[in-house]
Amino acid sequence: MKRVVRPGGAVSAYVWDVLEPGGFPLAPVQDVIAAMGRKPVLPPRSDVSRLDALRALWIDVGLTKVAVREITVSRTFKDFDDFWASAQTFIAMTQSDPEMSAEETRELQDRLRARLPAEASGSLTYTSRANAVTGVAPA
Repeated sequence: MKRVVRPGGAVSAYVWDVLEPGGFPLAPVQDVIAAMGRKPVLPPRSDVSRLDALRALWIDVGLTKVAVREITVSRTFKDFDDFWASAQTFIAMTQSDPEMSAEETRELQDRLRARLPAEASGSLTYTSRANAVTGVAPA
């Protein structure tokens, strides 16, 4: 990104804080998949999701005025089915095996339903955190 930005231009990015509790939006899914004996796939460089690693990357490539910050987001789902619908793509991407059997899928749903805190209305709210970094290309 530094190579293609004009001098004085900003280079910015954010990543989910996948290695820290409460960082990744679908960490509960990842945790249950692991508890079921499957290995969830992490990004190739999960270590760069941390604030200090992002800051170091931007400084190491020569960007100036580097700043980092956390971004906390909450998402509310109407009910478990709404959450499950949004999790489908993620589940497919994180499995080490290409497909889960129908029995394993039901087990995953049951474990998630028990783990996720639902309000009296049935809604689920989940908070997660991303780390953001920005820097300026030198003149």
